[in-house]
Amino acid sequence: MARDFTKGMKLKSFEEIVSKNNDSSKTDIKTLRIDKLHSFKEHPFKVLDDEDMEDLVESIKECGVLEPIMVREDKDGFEIISGHRRTHASKLAGLTEIPAIIKNLKEYDAVLQMTAANKYRSKILPSEKAFSYAMELQALKHKREAEGLNSKERTDKVLADSVGESRATIQRYIRLTHLAKEWLDEVDKETISINLAQPLSHIATSVQREIYDSWIGYERPKINQELIEEFYNTYKENDGNYSQADIDKALGVLKEFKPTPRKLTFKEDTISKYFDDSYSVDDMQNIIVELLEEWAKKGDKQ
Repeated sequence: MARDFTKGMKLKSFEEIVSKNNDSSKTDIKTLRIDKLHSFKEHPFKVLDDEDMEDLVESIKECGVLEPIMVREDKDGFEIISGHRRTHASKLAGLTEIPAIIKNLKEYDAVLQMTAANKYRSKILPSEKAFSYAMELQALKHKREAEGLNSKERTDKVLADSVGESRATIQRYIRLTHLAKEWLDEVDKETISINLAQPLSHIATSVQREIYDSWIGYERPKINQELIEEFYNTYKENDGNYSQADIDKALGVLKEFKPTPRKLTFKEDTISKYFDDSYSVDDMQNIIVELLEEWAKKGDKQ
């Protein structure tokens, strides 16, 4: 069962907002043109054209949009608070209109409603949590200031209690927003853990990208604690100056990624049938090399 991420925020849950028993919601349901809608500013949750989206498109084609989206009006039309996937699926299904609940919300309340609604998704990526928590934390700060709510309790503690996480976990996720996109994608793909990504996030984004490019160039060696600490410590020791030599040293290029010399040997019975006993080993080797050179020349001519 999904947790109620709005607990402790003094906000209505998404289910309450769109409940059939909520008379005010009923009267606010309108049919809006999809081309008048736009995504929530810096929406942290991805809308993917995956198998789930295909299922949603088919469902909408057969039954229509059964649950209205939530929007608020602005100078550009209507900003989607919840329902980005339904809106995208409706476009793919060929619809031009969609049912919507229009809400008049302050910026911080809109952020809190948007993040609360999207957290009912079956899977949430670390990057989505990271930017969602960062947005929520700022929105909660503004809400508490604007509405004179209890300021004795830390805001990150209020957020942590509302989503069922510890304060430390919230801060670890928010720290991910300082990662270069390339590394954040690797966190989403579970190539690198959230904990290992923390030291990287304290390195300048431009240097992170240089490290990433080198890491890719050397065929993505396994990320471990020792490697990450080497990156971080070298960066700090050099006061933020980081050369390619520093990166190569951390990756252990000279030691771990030095090409292994190829050694070619032949079993005696494999080639002895082509030579009689008068040929020495050196003679056989020289003849083989000459034949290979002739073969190579013919290949170049062709």
